[in-house]
Amino acid sequence: MLDLKSITITLDLEKLIAETKENHTQLQVEHGGVGGFKPPKPLLPPLVKLEKYCKKENIRLEDLCFLFDKDKKKVLTEEEFRDALRVCSKLNYL
Repeated sequence: MLDLKSITITLDLEKLIAETKENHTQLQVEHGGVGGFKPPKPLLPPLVKLEKYCKKENIRLEDLCFLFDKDKKKVLTEEEFRDALRVCSKLNYL
């Protein structure tokens, strides 16, 4: 079984799969549909995402940073910043 469920395939590939199945009847292919390429939605810059989260939660960015500053050195490491983004994403604010 060829699992392509996470992608869409082109009409040309769909035709090729059909032709291949004629000679290889046991072949099973699952895909995410037929269509063209769609560019992904542009991503918001991380600070804009945090700003949106802060506005919705009525919290200052300074307070949010304090919550994620594990060592309380008043500086967010890259890991702490990524953790903040992950939490906000899981709460559907980003």
